[in-house]
Parts: sequence; C-alpha cells; structure tokens
Amino acid sequence: MIANLLWGFLHHGLGRACLFVFFLLLPTLMAIEDVGRFTIAYTALLLLLQPLAETSLGLIVTKYTARGELAMVRAAFAGAARALPLVLGTLWVASLLAPVSPVLTAVLLAYLGLILYQSLVFAYLRGRQRMRMEGVVGGLEKLASLAALLGLWRAGVAGPLLPALALLAMACTGWLLMLALYRAELAELRAALRGAEGGGAARWV
Repeated sequence: MIANLLWGFLHHGLGRACLFVFFLLLPTLMAIEDVGRFTIAYTALLLLLQPLAETSLGLIVTKYTARGELAMVRAAFAGAARALPLVLGTLWVASLLAPVSPVLTAVLLAYLGLILYQSLVFAYLRGRQRMRMEGVVGGLEKLASLAALLGLWRAGVAGPLLPALALLAMACTGWLLMLALYRAELAELRAALRGAEGGGAARWV
C-alpha cells in the first residue's frame, strides 16, 4: 500500500508541478493574445467534456476490477470506445461554427482523447493495486510536456498551437512509454477484457 501511495504521489505530485510550470511558461513563450486563445479553447473543451468525465468511468473500472467483475469492466471500456470518438467528432464539427482554429481544436481533442483512454488503463491497474505504471508514466509524460514545449518553441512553433502540440506530444509520450515498458500489463488488460466476453460471471481466479 505504501508503494502505491508513493507511485500515486509521483504521478499527481510531480505531474501537477510540471503542468504548473508548463502553464506558467506560456506568457513567456507566447504573445498574451495567443495565450488567451489557447486558454479559451482548452477550457471550453474541458467544460464540454465534463459530462463524460462525470460518468465516473474511471471509478467504475477501478471498483469492478477490484471486485473481479470483468463483464462490468468490459462494459465500461466498450462504452468509452463507442462514446468518446462520437463526442470528440461532434465537438470538432461544432467548432467549425466557432471563431476557433479547427487545427487547434483537432490537436486538443486528440490530446484529451488519448488522456481519457489512458486514465481508464490506470483505473484498471488501480483496481488491481498496481500503480507503478501510473506513477512512472504519469510523472515522465508530464516532464515530457515541458521538454516538448521548449523544443517546439526553439523550433519556431508559435501561437496557440505551441502548447496544444506540446500537450499532444505529452500524451503520445505516455502511450509510447506504456507500450514500451508495460507490455505485460497491457496484455493482461486485453486478456481480461476478452475473458469477460463470455458473460457476466467472469471473475479473477
């Protein structure tokens, strides 16, 4: 349990500190008008996605994983797989009617989609009392956001796309780390979800 608390602190403590520095750097690297455009787009998308986040899919996955009720876990993942692309696509089409760059919106939606799916994987492992992936990946990807922000700025990327691309790079880094370092855990998740297809009685052995 102590180890899980430490992994959780690494993710949320280090992660939040890195994101604090990330947003603190924006007025230094960008024009104030561009910071405002990015902040408005980012905040608006977060607010529009809030109803999906409030379905508590992560808590559902953690709870039913801990109970060994894999059919419910599979239902949560299947619901997210169906709903999230539809919601993200609808938001992008709706953004075409707003005074917001469709490219900026697409980049931010891609970032949010990757992060939401990643949170479900973390929730599954949390239910198994194994938070090492969450700590390592969550902490390193937030550090990567700072490296991406500064690297893109030095490469000449400017405007609201600068932080948006840095956040997308962060999410992609997180998934690459998961695929490279935690193949066994991801394979276990795939096997668990396939095992649940046989019916609602599937449980941990």
